[in-house]
Amino acid sequence: MKTQELKCDGVYKYTDHSKSIDVMYYGMNDEGYLFIPYNKQKGHYNGIPNTLTESEVKKHIS
Repeated sequence: MKTQELKCDGVYKYTDHSKSIDVMYYGMNDEGYLFIPYNKQKGHYNGIPNTLTESEVKKHIS
């Protein structure tokens, strides 16, 4: 996904080689793009926020 397409509070799918989880885009910080694991069924955050670089967003977020 292109970083210009990200919307704050948008729920996206993070996928890597071994797992796929829902994450909510929370904006930017000094290190990059901030995502928080999100539970769609319960409607709340369920993990530690994680910062991704632009190349990681393009590779892992859909």
